[in-house]
Amino acid sequence: MIALGFGLGGIAYVLVEGGVRKLQASRGKQSESKLGMWMIYVAVSVDLFSDGLLIGTGSTISLSMAVVLTLGQVLADGPEGYATIANMKDNGIPRAKRLMLSASFVLPVTVAAALSFYLLRGQSQTLQMGMLTFAAGILTVAAVEDMLSEAHDSADDTRYSVLAFTGGFVLFTLVSAGLGS
Repeated sequence: MIALGFGLGGIAYVLVEGGVRKLQASRGKQSESKLGMWMIYVAVSVDLFSDGLLIGTGSTISLSMAVVLTLGQVLADGPEGYATIANMKDNGIPRAKRLMLSASFVLPVTVAAALSFYLLRGQSQTLQMGMLTFAAGILTVAAVEDMLSEAHDSADDTRYSVLAFTGGFVLFTLVSAGLGS
């Protein structure tokens, strides 16, 4: 389940990135800095979604755990949101749109917390961990893709290299699980 969750998370990242690229191409804005800006917004939204999964899953165990997780996430996510909005300002996004996008960060965490509470309550720990690993797959691929493209100054990574990285992690997880049993 963990390998499947991570693999699906990596695939979801590639699909989201492709959607953002197509949307920008249709608007005639193919600037890499703008693509990077929107991918940062998506990555922060996914991070908030995974925070919501943590909070919702934690609330199925204990209300006090959910409160502690929520307080910790509010403190941790403030700087992340500020940096994202500052990046948008540097890319010329108007103030009203930045404020709207900043306010929209409430949605992923709230939706994920509610969904995970209602859908994961009473479910197996394996399924709960699989959902968390799905979010981790998206975030890991986002971070590693950024590092890989900076490491290869001559060319960007292709979708295939990102999917190969994801597949390698899934294979490593499956082999590790097989050796451990």
